[in-house]
Amino acid sequence: MPRDIQSDAPRPDPVVSASERTRALLSIYGGAGDPNLAELIDTFRLLSPVEIAMLQSDARIGAPLERFLRDNRRTLRTPFRQYAALFLLSVCGVLVCAYAALAG
Repeated sequence: MPRDIQSDAPRPDPVVSASERTRALLSIYGGAGDPNLAELIDTFRLLSPVEIAMLQSDARIGAPLERFLRDNRRTLRTPFRQYAALFLLSVCGVLVCAYAALAG
């Protein structure tokens, strides 16, 4: 039975991770007027805190990352309404527990 020659060759991963794409975009980041800014913001939002810490520890990416974070702080931070919703859910949970303890 003939073997498929292509099946033995390693296939390149067509999907680039968000961390790798963010690293590539940060290496060419030029400021607020950068044409890749929208893509950089979108990929940055996909990163975990560990990946962000790894980017900050990279000597080549650290300075552009700090400039990017400073320039786009308002866009990247979590909106207050999300914190308010989390706070309200927590308060409701405490009230339900208190009611259950007092009524039971």
